[in-house]
Amino acid sequence: NTVKTIDRMAFTDCSYLKEIVIPESVEEIGDEAFAGCSQLETITLPVSLKTIGKNLFDSCTSLKEIKVAEGNTAFASENGILFDAAKEVLIRYPYALTEKEYKIPDGVKKIGEYAFLDVKSLTSVELNEVTEISMLAFCGCSNLKEINITKEITTIGEYAFYDCNSLKSVRLHDTLTSIGKDAFGYTEKSDHSGSMLMKDFKIFTDKDTKAKAYADENGIECVTNSIEIMGKNVNKGFFAVV
Repeated sequence: NTVKTIDRMAFTDCSYLKEIVIPESVEEIGDEAFAGCSQLETITLPVSLKTIGKNLFDSCTSLKEIKVAEGNTAFASENGILFDAAKEVLIRYPYALTEKEYKIPDGVKKIGEYAFLDVKSLTSVELNEVTEISMLAFCGCSNLKEINITKEITTIGEYAFYDCNSLKSVRLHDTLTSIGKDAFGYTEKSDHSGSMLMKDFKIFTDKDTKAKAYADENGIECVTNSIEIMGKNVNKGFFAVV
């Protein structure tokens, strides 16, 4: 109970570790402290905890629930998912949740770095009120087929949707002001020697937008003469005739 800090990578690759009890004295947990704890199913963050590092639960593939002790002023948990205390930032969605569809709760404005990294269960995510998607947020979500990039979203970080092999197209709006390197349309080569463009990936957007520039710079097919109606991309000319 004298320990205040669990340093970075302290328990990395403890693959047989099933239970972790963090004492109430701990105020800080470093980057990737529990990464690779593949049998860990649940963890409770103590009331004393103030800061956590990046990618804390990387490859914790059995993790079903992240709990936060009542009274903690820095973090919160809802349905086993980790948020900041104000529930404006989604920090980590556990790997082992089985839901195929997920709607980001009202009030959440930011998807944090690595928040959905390598979550395989999800096929659809509704972003709701989100305005910012951080780097690597949905990287490796290989079964993700639908993601609604709303007009509220202004920033998408590097590799945000990297290796999302089931995501074949996305509509991006003129309100998007920043889009990071390889955010869309890229996947890992089979021999793990680097990145490659996904075959037949499309971006739907308008002319003279950040998204159009991103598509042109990366050689991605870009469709500009369409409008979204009830989730479908319809040619503007056809819509005008109707």
